[in-house]
Amino acid sequence: DYWATELKNDEMAALEYCRARLQKHNLPMDIRHAEYQFDKKKLTFYYESKTRVDFVTLLKELFREFSCRIWMEKVRVHE
Repeated sequence: DYWATELKNDEMAALEYCRARLQKHNLPMDIRHAEYQFDKKKLTFYYESKTRVDFVTLLKELFREFSCRIWMEKVRVHE
């Protein structure tokens, strides 16, 4: 099934790629989840961060890699 296998595998690959880019740029954030829109025209990354993060360079790299709209969604940090 497309939803259960291929799309989920692509989301996991995107998550790993994004986490590797975070380490490269030493950004103070934690990517929790990646989610493709059903037609793969939008890729959303859910992240946590205690401070404001300038991830413009990261967005450019993600766009080059995945060729779709990239959305960064901040999730609440539990303390």
